[in-house]
Amino acid sequence: MRRVQVCQSCLGRYPRVQRDGSVYLHACAPVGVDKDGQPVEHPKKRDENIRVAEDGRRVGIIAEGEGAEELEEV
Repeated sequence: MRRVQVCQSCLGRYPRVQRDGSVYLHACAPVGVDKDGQPVEHPKKRDENIRVAEDGRRVGIIAEGEGAEELEEV
């Protein structure tokens, strides 16, 4: 079994640690495009990339969205 994260905003499923040992930082994909062809972001987008303060400190993820749940997948 392996552990996977399930994004509660977009329902994406992903292993936190990839097969090569790297850590995956999820961000919800756009939900479509507007009339001008620009991406439309998910209204409750989760973005796990690291937010950096002006003084250079890492201060958490960019957007929590609806959160994520960890599951065991067979």
